[in-house]
Amino acid sequence: GWGRNLMSLVTVPYSGCEGCAIGSGFLEGYEAIAGSIRERLDEIGCGKDTPLAVTGHSSGAVLATLAIFDLGTTGYRLTTSYTFGSPRVGNAAFASAFNSRF
Repeated sequence: GWGRNLMSLVTVPYSGCEGCAIGSGFLEGYEAIAGSIRERLDEIGCGKDTPLAVTGHSSGAVLATLAIFDLGTTGYRLTTSYTFGSPRVGNAAFASAFNSRF
């Protein structure tokens, strides 16, 4: 919600992405669910070679963007993504890294 958006005015370095910074509230929110995402993917039989679609709206679009970056850079086969009404997730370096990879 709006509280997480306010927290995200302050950015923090994003591990594994040179020069990248992410809104601190957004990163905190994603890190809170990242393990569960992988667990659920395993539970439904979605391995790294299975086509995967990710979507989100508003704050969910931020989480989807971070999931795309995280899952995509760890070997998952992302085939489709849709995000709607997303606030800015990170700095220009993050946007450039995201766009060059996906």
